[in-house]
Amino acid sequence: MKVITPGHYYGLENVEQGSTYFKEQSLFFIQKTKRKDAPPIVQKLRPGDPEEFITVQNGTTNEEVLRVLIDRLKFLDEKFPCLENKHAINHLTYALRWFELRTKDRQKRDVEGKPEL
Repeated sequence: MKVITPGHYYGLENVEQGSTYFKEQSLFFIQKTKRKDAPPIVQKLRPGDPEEFITVQNGTTNEEVLRVLIDRLKFLDEKFPCLENKHAINHLTYALRWFELRTKDRQKRDVEGKPEL
């Protein structure tokens, strides 16, 4: 794994090198910033309140990545069952539930997508 933009953009190594043209795969997480801190072209394309947060780079979320990992582990566990897979699935599901609770709480308090506690 290579960090390209901390917290937002990662290069993930392929398991087998040489089998594809690309050495790595990209993983982008959504990146938002205050409008006033965004590049001028982004500000121009997305008019609005200068204090609001706008998307600079679209991407996925922690929750989506966890859902992928849970699905993959369930698939693999059907083929190669083991206790470690089941524990990993449980822990990933537990982490996903905490993220979902956080989101619901932030939405309820109208602070989702804002840098407020």
